[in-house]
Parts: sequence; C-alpha cells; structure tokens
Amino acid sequence: MLKLCTPRIISALFLSASIAAATVSYAAPLMVGEDCNTAVSITEGTYTAPNPDYWYSFTVPTTGTYVISTCDMGNTCDTRLYVYDHCVGLIPTELAEGTLSYNDDYCGSQSQITTLLEAGDLVYIRIGDAETT
Repeated sequence: MLKLCTPRIISALFLSASIAAATVSYAAPLMVGEDCNTAVSITEGTYTAPNPDYWYSFTVPTTGTYVISTCDMGNTCDTRLYVYDHCVGLIPTELAEGTLSYNDDYCGSQSQITTLLEAGDLVYIRIGDAETT
C-alpha cells in the first residue's frame, strides 16, 4: 500500500548559461523517483510518495498475487496506479499504454491493482494523480 499526495516539489528542468552571445542549455539531473530510471527501490510495505507522479521499483520476492493500493490511506487527491515490467524505451502517458497493470478510481477517487507477479521479476510502480499532467 502506498500513500500519496503531499505538495509537489517544483524544480527547474533546464539551466541556462550565456556564453559570448550564445545560450547553452543543460538538462538538470533527474531527482530520485522522477522516472523509472531513478525509481526508489522498495520491499513490501507502506510508502508515502513525496509528490505526484512518483516511481518505485520492486523486485518480486515470491510468486503470487500482490495488491498495490492507495485506498483507505487518507489520500486527498485522485490517484492513479501504473505497473510496468520494463523501463528501457518506456514513454509513460496518463493512459494505460505499456503497462502490465493500470487502475484509476477503484475505490472512489483512489486506485488499487491486484496482479500476479513472478519471483525475481523487477516491476516499476508509478503513483500518479489525475491533476498532474
């Protein structure tokens, strides 16, 4: 179970520097949890996402059915859950494209996924909210 909805931290995506009348832009480094490449590694438990559209990675310890939920967690926003079985080449959207599992509004405005996972698999869990584009 994952808890969501603390204020989003807004950071600049690019830094600019002026060099002799030319502008050079540098991509700012990604923050931890900002995409699947910087996903925070977790085990079974309850977690609070520090901002909407946050990523976790989970290595499945035992084959079985897993529940990933934001239901009954005291959330104040409209959550969405995404589970991906890959990161390389992934272009995430607000829809279910490329997901292993997806849910929006399972229990009111909160989400829950029940999915079968195999031991040793690495999955990426994206916690989003409907207000974040």
